[in-house]
Amino acid sequence: MKESVRQLIIGLSTFVVLIAMLIVGSFLDLKIAQAVYIPGNFFSVITKAVGKMPAFLIMAASCAILVRCAQNKECNIVLKRFFIVLYACLGLVSAMFGFLDCVALIFKKTAQQYLVALLCAGFVYVLFMTDISKFCKQEFERYKKWAFSVCIIVGIVAVVTYSMKFICQRASLVDILENGAVFSPWYHITKFKGGWAMPDNRTALAFTGWIMLTLTKIHPRMAGKELAFDLANIAFILLIMAGNFISGIYYLSDIAIGGLIGFTITLIVKLLAFGPDGDRIALSERNILNKL
Repeated sequence: MKESVRQLIIGLSTFVVLIAMLIVGSFLDLKIAQAVYIPGNFFSVITKAVGKMPAFLIMAASCAILVRCAQNKECNIVLKRFFIVLYACLGLVSAMFGFLDCVALIFKKTAQQYLVALLCAGFVYVLFMTDISKFCKQEFERYKKWAFSVCIIVGIVAVVTYSMKFICQRASLVDILENGAVFSPWYHITKFKGGWAMPDNRTALAFTGWIMLTLTKIHPRMAGKELAFDLANIAFILLIMAGNFISGIYYLSDIAIGGLIGFTITLIVKLLAFGPDGDRIALSERNILNKL
């Protein structure tokens, strides 16, 4: 009960802050963006490079767990191989997107960026698979629900935010200053070709880190470490939001909308999968089958 109350307080506080940011941004987006914009600052470059990395790497690790679960599954051999290939490819692609922004700082050509990011993803994915190969069958099943939840959360957040960007095509402050775009508020956007401002998908993906809190309920060595996970995730989110705020790429309302998307989707999937208090799953085959 204590944990559910604590999470309720954190959730309500987060929603209030994000809604307040959206309201303020609705009136003052352009003025605030002009006041805080620092062109080419190192902090924004770094946050841009690593903003999506945790979410996509967590998803890659989850896919590695699902690969092992598929290998242990007793079913038609064709179906089994299909799921193994599906989870393996999804894990590689998600890990590649995790490294892509970081690699883009070094390699300027798109083909090189994707190639190097894919090589990094392959190396990290092998490490994931090697590490979890030490687990017994019951441990794979123990984290199966968590792994599915991660894939659903990160996948939906990524699809929603990228789709909104493509549909809205909102011009950023950089587009206004360098490309002759016209400012438009988030609720009445004048489309600009190449505009990629709304919503802030890095902040949205940063908020998916809340799914890690469920590990404190299902991982024996992480039990009782909810506060540490909370503080680490909040610190990371604040750093990403601050870096995006002064980059000139996102307005205050873009960051707020991204945060609302990421936090809402994560919260809904977590509640549906684990309930308000999380879900301790006993390591017994009978219990596992009942739960899953």
